[in-house]
Amino acid sequence: SAEGGVGGDSDFSSAGRAGNASSALMTRASGAGEVYVEARGGRGGSALVDGIGQSGGNASTNLEVTAAYSLSAQTTTSGGLGGAAMGYGNLGGSGGTATTRIAAVSESSDVVLDVRLAGGAGGDGAGGADGGQGGEGLVSQALSALTTGYLEVVQFISGGQGGNSDNA
Repeated sequence: SAEGGVGGDSDFSSAGRAGNASSALMTRASGAGEVYVEARGGRGGSALVDGIGQSGGNASTNLEVTAAYSLSAQTTTSGGLGGAAMGYGNLGGSGGTATTRIAAVSESSDVVLDVRLAGGAGGDGAGGADGGQGGEGLVSQALSALTTGYLEVVQFISGGQGGNSDNA
């Protein structure tokens, strides 16, 4: 597992940037295998009195596994929350992007792939500031499996929610 650091908050100057997170595992199981990787981007720093919020941290997972028998492989990836903004004309931070790649091989049995992916929510805006945009959840040519048995793929993929705003 990996988790990005939280960006520092600020009253009047620039808030701190969020940390990115990346988790990767490449392994071979001599029997049946069950593997899991997770990454979460950090929260972007917020403006407490007047200023913009920083973007949430990006997160990525990469899982490559081979097993002699049945195999279950899961990735959970979440972009970080954008930081909040305060004050007219300012903008909440964008949610972090989440990406994944998973490759699984069972030499003589079944494969189950479980992918959970969510972009981070955009930071809220207050005092006339606009909310930030939600982050993307991206899976592109990222799933592959080889098996002599059945293949089951479970996917939960979503983009992040946009930030709220009191700016009418």
